[in-house]
Order: sequence, then C-alpha cells, then structure tokens
Amino acid sequence: MSDEISPPERQETEIAYAGAQFDVRRDTVSGDHERHEVEYLETADAVVVVATTPDDRILVVEEWRQSVGRFDIGLPGGQLEPTDESSAAAARRELREETGYEADRLVPMQSFDPLTSLLDSTIHFFVAPDCRRAGEPEPDADERIRIRTASLESLRSQVRDGTITDMKTAVAVLYYAAFVDER
Repeated sequence: MSDEISPPERQETEIAYAGAQFDVRRDTVSGDHERHEVEYLETADAVVVVATTPDDRILVVEEWRQSVGRFDIGLPGGQLEPTDESSAAAARRELREETGYEADRLVPMQSFDPLTSLLDSTIHFFVAPDCRRAGEPEPDADERIRIRTASLESLRSQVRDGTITDMKTAVAVLYYAAFVDER
C-alpha cells in the first residue's frame, strides 16, 4: 500500500456567484472513482501593515465590519486592486488611504494563506517603520474608520485576552512580536 495521495482532477469549473468583493467558484472534481463538487471563494490577495511611528507606537484601525456587526480592531490593510503594481504598492496605498500616514521603507514580513479550505487568496504582511503623517485619511466610501496608536505590548495583551478577534491582525501582531521587533 502506498502512502502517496494524488490530488483530485478538476473535470468542470464555473463561477456560481460573481460579486464585488469575491466570486464563488464551483469545481467538479474526481478522484478514487467518485465525483463531487467543491466550492470556494476567489478573491484578490490582501495586505496588512504593521506601521510604527517614530515613538514606537503602532497605528491601529478600528473599522466597522458589517459581517460581524461591530467595530473591529485591526491594522491598516486591504485587498489588492487591479491598478496596484505589487503587494508592496497596495500596502503603501492602504496605509495612506486608511491612516493618512506614509513610510519611507516597507519591509516584507511574511505571507500566509488565511483559510485554504475556503479561500484562494494570500495575505502579505509588511512592516512600515517610522511612519509620518502625510495628510488626512482618505477611506473608501463604504469604510467607517477610527485611527489610534497602541504599544506592541498593549496589542499583544488584546490578542491574548480576546479583544482583538481579527485573525490577520492577531497573526501580524504576534509574528511581529516574535520575529521582527528588536527592542
């Protein structure tokens, strides 16, 4: 008996639903003499920015999230747009739009697939050290955002006690604390 597992073969594929933020793709796959359908969301890759100020504070975005019916504690970020040349360009754009801050340097931190059983996208995490205020935030028309700053320790505590429930924010804070922050 072999320990090898072969992936199923896609027989058919279709967009079952096309939306503004995501599409639902339905694949018919076969393997081991059976056929079944698999549905997953197709969406653009996204970025998250751990943006620090010269006094070692981290920019925090509190944003209304209709899907959970509350303001969510997060970090600057969002989906790549067709006009973005790269994930780094999207990170700079989102930082400026959501916070009004800019950074001279943008350092790639890591990339993760957030939910491989349901999504086809990747989230790219960046560090933007020593950000400076460049103007007023320019959020998208559907965004309701409050900006504040917090210490790294405060954010770690909020992840630990469950105040921060957004997975990408928790990953960014903990990864930054474990592998990037050198204080």
